Amino acid sequence: MIKLFQSSVLGIIGAALFNIIPVYAQTSAQTIQPISNRYPSTSELKIYFQAPTSNSEVPDNGTPNSEGTASRSGSCIAKDIPLTIVTGQSETLTLTASSHPTFFVYVPYTSSEVSYGIFTLYDSQTKQEVWNVVFQLPTEPGILSIPSPKNASALEIDQSYRWFFELNCESQNGTEPQPLMVQGTVKRISSQAFEADLSTATPLEKVNIYAAQGLWYDAVALLATLQQKDPSNSQLKTLWVELLKASNSRKLEPIYQESLVGNIILDF
Repeated sequence: MIKLFQSSVLGIIGAALFNIIPVYAQTSAQTIQPISNRYPSTSELKIYFQAPTSNSEVPDNGTPNSEGTASRSGSCIAKDIPLTIVTGQSETLTLTASSHPTFFVYVPYTSSEVSYGIFTLYDSQTKQEVWNVVFQLPTEPGILSIPSPKNASALEIDQSYRWFFELNCESQNGTEPQPLMVQGTVKRISSQAFEADLSTATPLEKVNIYAAQGLWYDAVALLATLQQKDPSNSQLKTLWVELLKASNSRKLEPIYQESLVGNIILDF
């Protein structure tokens, strides 16, 4: 069945193409200290995101800009907040230092509205598929994370990739479900220049290091992980909104207060 789904989507994605949450090993092993021990108030917690310069941009190879907008129409019922990508949505939000990054998408649909989804990663230069997974949505809408499979090949340093997130909504009239798709980009860079800083940093300090280096994927993934581990922490929620604002993307404004609902569901 999965092969059938994959075969179906490859034709769709191929046409479009040619026009936390895992935490890094050194982070997950650390004990997260109460934020109040280091910062007396939320006013002292700041996120400074440094957008990468033009030489870090991911070429689109003729593919239209897809900053959080659906690239295909479908049978999914329209929502007040549309399907929106959080990572890789524009040329300034594409960088990661992770060999196996986590991707984030705001999904206004639930498992009762969507039959299944497919996530596919392509090499932008060779236009070859790197990996794909078939998944099911959680039972509630929100910001969803898509971890790279553990057995997937590591992203190459200084290599650009394009990814597609497709939903096949439940048919409303007995016809075949039609896909709703968004696409993003990711580029891995070396972290050698700031590894020493990371080795002595607390988790929150690492978020700021990632943000200062323009590593949008890594800052989002780590802060999302911290917030999910401590969901009642209002300071972390404040930092999360501040990070999304730091992207300077108006597309993200509607989802500032939306919940993090965790990973896609692979075993269903």
